[in-house]
Order: sequence, then C-alpha cells, then structure tokens
Amino acid sequence: MKLVFDGTEISICSPQEVITFREDRESGKNFNFYENLSSDISANIAKIHKIHGYKNEEYSLGLLLGAGNELLFNYDFRNGYRFTFGLNIFPDYIHRDKDKVNRVIEFVLWILEAFGWIVTFNEDESWYYLDFAPLLALTPEEVDAEIEQRINSLAGKALQVINSGLTKHQSKFFRKEIGLAPADVLPEDVELVIDRLSFLLGPKWTIANWNSFSFNIFPSTLS
Repeated sequence: MKLVFDGTEISICSPQEVITFREDRESGKNFNFYENLSSDISANIAKIHKIHGYKNEEYSLGLLLGAGNELLFNYDFRNGYRFTFGLNIFPDYIHRDKDKVNRVIEFVLWILEAFGWIVTFNEDESWYYLDFAPLLALTPEEVDAEIEQRINSLAGKALQVINSGLTKHQSKFFRKEIGLAPADVLPEDVELVIDRLSFLLGPKWTIANWNSFSFNIFPSTLS
C-alpha cells in the first residue's frame, strides 16, 4: 500500500498483500504496490503521528524500504523472518547519535505493526535485527502432516546407518551417529521415531535399551 512520508511515496505491504503479491507473481499478474491505505491501517498510522509527530519519518525511509522488500520475497509465514541491517541504512549524519537511531528504529516498528506485522528489535556488537514473528496458524491436519513428514525423514536416515551396521554384526548404536541425539530430535518425537524404526526394521529385529546415549538392536526371539 502507498505510504506518503513528507511528500515521498513509498510502498509497504501488509501480510495479506505479501500473499497476494506472491500469488500474482506466480500467475503472471501485475501487482499494484500503491493501493490506498486501508481504513484500519490509515487510522493506526494517524495515531502514531498524533502521539509522536513526524520528526523521524525522513530517517526511517531506508529501513522501511529495505525491510519491506525483504518481506515480499523472504518472509516465511510459518517460521517468521529475521531482517539484518547496519548503520548504513540510515543517513550518515545520525550514525553517531545512538539515541536518535534507536528512536528511528522504534518509529519503524510502530509503522510495521500498523500494517499488521508482529516484529521486535534486537542487536549485537555488529548488527541490528528486526525479528518478524510467524503469522500462519496450521490446521490440525497440516500439523499432523508435518509431524508425519518429520518422523519419516528422521527414521529413514537412521535406518540407513542401522542397516549398514547390522550387515557388520553391530548390535549397539549411538543415538548421535544416527542423528537422534537429544539435541537433534524433539522429545515428543522420540517415541514416534522408535515406533517407526520398529516398523521399518520388521518383526525380525527388536530395539532394546533405548536411553539418552545409545540403544541395541537384537534379532527377535521367536516363540
């Protein structure tokens, strides 16, 4: 949507507009970056100006344009997105004024939030970051499908290592060697992975002594 700052027109997209832009791009349609502001966004920005004035607008253009372009192409609705930037995104004459820089960043956060983004600011010794939160709520069916895909992937990779070990008469396996160390797998996935491995190995093999470090695989004892 079209945002006018001190006579300068720039385009900032809401989350819904990002979706529309991507859909239009896939279908070959032209996307209008300069639609008039919706009434709710316009009201939100008017509140910002009413309280804080216009003094930080001219300094915020670079950051708004940079973040806006990144959101169009790189924002992940499921995982969120981190936009990294440095002082060079601001006019040279405010670089040494740390308080001024922080006020400009705060102003940018308010504008982005007015458009519907959930965003926080972080920094370290070298860089500044705008962390955009994910905005996609998965349905129960989509959650189940993601879990199924994750479990199959983990179990499939583990099975390759296990099969290679079994051909060499190996019976003890370390969770780290098959990518299932506690640091590599969600706690709630462990039981599901064990069940999937048991299914993939078939009735001839039994998984035993599973713990935080290792486990054993023995030929099943048929009664």
